[in-house]
Amino acid sequence: MSYSDNCGRIAVRVQRIFNGATLLTRGVFSSELSGFSPAVYTAPLTYVSAVGAGDAEITAFTVTPVAGSSRSRLTLAFSYDVTVSYIDAAGAAGKATARISDAADLLVTVPDRPYTVSASVDFASAIGTITLPRADITACRRLNVKLLVPCDILICAAGDVKLPEADAVEDAVCRRLS
Repeated sequence: MSYSDNCGRIAVRVQRIFNGATLLTRGVFSSELSGFSPAVYTAPLTYVSAVGAGDAEITAFTVTPVAGSSRSRLTLAFSYDVTVSYIDAAGAAGKATARISDAADLLVTVPDRPYTVSASVDFASAIGTITLPRADITACRRLNVKLLVPCDILICAAGDVKLPEADAVEDAVCRRLS
């Protein structure tokens, strides 16, 4: 593929990961259940499992420098959804949503310029109990935290991109029939 000598630049603003941390926690997480599917079920419910993966909503965070260190203490409050699977008393399988409110303390190096904090969670459980309207879930939770800083990148862009000539496939097929 050829292009003209007119090579311009395109500036793109992206988020660069300045620092991050992963925290694996095993524990009991409790939450009220909602969003039952099917909407009608026969109590009591027998717990089967709970899973979740995706972005966490950070509800609050504080950063406290640690004296004599280049690191800071990052205290997070966050929440995320997990899907709880169950069997009802009539033997029907169902699912519900549990909104988990959680917290974590991490030691990280923070940038000396504006940044944002991002978090995601992976959650898995095979042990728990349901006492409506709550579920007590014994689970493993992996919290991934990223400190993001804005960053500009430059991309060299060609002025006029010229594509090579092409023959229609139909023409080549039709020539074989003549």
